[in-house]
Order: sequence, then structure tokens, then C-alpha cells
Amino acid sequence: MIEELKEYYHSEKEINDFVLSTLKEDIKLGFQNEGLILNSQTPLIEDGKGTHMMADIIKNKTLVIRFSQLNCQACIEAIKPLLKGLKTKQVVVFADYTNKHFLKEFKKGLNEDWRLFNVKLLNIPMDDLNIPYFFVLDEEMRLSHVFIPHKEVLSHVREYLEVIEQHL
Repeated sequence: MIEELKEYYHSEKEINDFVLSTLKEDIKLGFQNEGLILNSQTPLIEDGKGTHMMADIIKNKTLVIRFSQLNCQACIEAIKPLLKGLKTKQVVVFADYTNKHFLKEFKKGLNEDWRLFNVKLLNIPMDDLNIPYFFVLDEEMRLSHVFIPHKEVLSHVREYLEVIEQHL
């Protein structure tokens, strides 16, 4: 029994150490991106519906979900069920993909009201990381509430999404 408790303690400590170090790094990354202003003339390619300028799509505070076909697929799949629970319609997806199969699979299980755009680069530090991330974009194209979801701590993702829903 004592050995089991020791093993449990060590496994919980490892998880907590991972969460703490990850959150520290995420806070640094958030500060690097928070408040940046995107180019309002960035082209957004909507599958089968043409190209739009970012300023024509983002008219008020909107949650942006950023994914790439090169991101960890297990991470994307772990996050998708939480996204499904979002009730706000003020959500767009900026995905970087070349593979139409990726797009088809990615769309499965997402809210059909959300618009999905193919966006290569946003020219912000977060794009260099090759991981999924979320942020709020306002009508001035200013980033806020930058967040990196981690499949290992889905409770944090759920809490972030709840806060953002209240914010929008």
C-alpha cells in the first residue's frame, strides 16, 4: 500500500511539474504575442468561396482557432470535442493546410457555423512554434487572450473557453 502511494505521489509530482513548466513557458509566449496587430489586408482563403481580406471578416471580437496540418494530430483531436461545446458564433478557424483530406477531417465535429480559412502565416511569434493556439482578435486586428491548448491539461482548455465565451 505504501509503495502504491509513493508511486502515485511521484506520478502526480511529474504531472504537476510538467504543468507548471508548460504554463510558465506559455505565459512568456503569451506576452510576446499579446497586443500585436495583424495586417488587416491579410488574405483569408475560404474553401470554395474565394479570398477575403481579414478586415472584411473580423468586425468585432472573435475567437480565432489556429491550426496547421503539421501540428500534432493527437493534440488537435483532443481539443476538438471541447471546441464542439462552444456556444458563441464569434469563432473563425485559421488553418494552414495544403492537403484537402486534412481539411475534410478537421471540419468533422466542428460547429458548421464557423468559417474556416486557409491562412499560411500571420507573421507573429506564435506561428514559429508549430502548435495549435487560440486568441481573440478585435476589429482593430489586435490580438488578446493568447492561449496554447495542451492535450495533457484539457481542464485548462475548458476553463479558457468558458472565460472567452463570457468575454465575447
